[in-house]
Amino acid sequence: MDPTRNTIITHNASPRENAMDTRLRITLITILVVLLPPLLAGCVAGPSTRSGQSYIYQIPSIRERLGFSTGESMPERELSWGDRKTHQLFEELHANHPELAEELGMLPEFTDGEINPSDVEALEDIVNLALAAANPEVEEAFELIVGSGIGNSLVRYGPRWNSQLRLLYWLAFENEFEPNDTLALAVAISNGVWEAMGDDRVDQEVRNDSNAFLRFQRTNNPHVKNYPLEGLLALAWRGNYSPTGEPYTHPLYRDHATRPVDISVYDWNTLSIETLEDMRSYAEGRGWGRSDIAKVEDFFYFGGFRANWNFVLDSPLKNNVDAVWQQYEQQNRIEGDCAIESIIVDALGKAIGVPTTVLLRQAANKNGMVNSHMYILYFDSDRNVWKPYSKQLDVDMGLAYSYIVTIFRPPLRLNRYLYHRWTSDGRIETSNMWYTVGTELTLEEVKRTFASGVPSSEMKRWLTEY
Repeated sequence: MDPTRNTIITHNASPRENAMDTRLRITLITILVVLLPPLLAGCVAGPSTRSGQSYIYQIPSIRERLGFSTGESMPERELSWGDRKTHQLFEELHANHPELAEELGMLPEFTDGEINPSDVEALEDIVNLALAAANPEVEEAFELIVGSGIGNSLVRYGPRWNSQLRLLYWLAFENEFEPNDTLALAVAISNGVWEAMGDDRVDQEVRNDSNAFLRFQRTNNPHVKNYPLEGLLALAWRGNYSPTGEPYTHPLYRDHATRPVDISVYDWNTLSIETLEDMRSYAEGRGWGRSDIAKVEDFFYFGGFRANWNFVLDSPLKNNVDAVWQQYEQQNRIEGDCAIESIIVDALGKAIGVPTTVLLRQAANKNGMVNSHMYILYFDSDRNVWKPYSKQLDVDMGLAYSYIVTIFRPPLRLNRYLYHRWTSDGRIETSNMWYTVGTELTLEEVKRTFASGVPSSEMKRWLTEY
């Protein structure tokens, strides 16, 4: 054994030796800079899936189309049936939607481990949905997803892949897509935020819940498949206004910009499938259908206020619709304010297949907030407009304030969603989570704006363009 092998030898170099070493290093670096690019030209290997790049870069035809080498740098091997079919599907998709193909190929289901027949079947459903659609809103939905659904574009700790596409893959893995399946697309788009921001347990829960929600709507509310895209996006979002909710509900924009959502936060802020099913049974027992949002609001908040409601400001259950509904089942009364009423009507709307979102109006003076009210806008499919229950527009009528009026947006464009600012008096100043309706409005102007309903095309712009 060499006795010097484990011996540390020290040597103090002279200034001359240091200068020679420096010149030698500069010379070597210069040689590499000058000679290496020509040596590599003509044998560009392209990105590797092992370094987190898309699966499509191992498909020879796509590599050639993109200007990479056709595979000389990759080991020769016999492709399995799954690989051959996967290559074929990605080739078809890339020829028509290259960005969608690249982002779909980023999913860990394709970059990590073997591809099984169920993976291929799910991929085929997504490719067919994208290529065979006759409804232009399918393409609009994919345009919402591509580029804006990457997890780490929302939060730094998010995944490198597209969270909305991964949720769409999970839906395709467990369900057969229908032609022009905008409902499945909406479920994936509206709930991808939880995959992007959640820990592993939340990922599993949102996968289960999203599949169950899709099946629930198909079984109980088959009419919803005919709704416009913005209606389905609102219907599919199960998180009410929780992204900017009360401080004790851990709003996403503040509490989870730097740390993942855990299962307790997810469960608090979302409508569970169990509660959804209970509400469906309750609505059926009362004879409520998709044209009966007015009856729902009358029963709980207006006509039945004394019997079914105990008005309490700042309920500790805000955003937790499961807990509020359990309270009602146990006491036959709900405690809370207009925010609690909004999340109950929102959830019951999903149970009977009616899309809803939240309107918030806020007035302030130099001393701070002086008046505010929150209520639901719902989609009237007979007239193709979004409107509130008429009695909501008369609440506080006569007060001489001007209001900032905002409409809640589900988390559709993840890369821009968490931007949110309050004014010093506590009102929403500017936000990608809320759309601001014009300038400040009086209550009479609010009524004129919403009494006859907002056209579907206008609401689509409000909810999706930011």
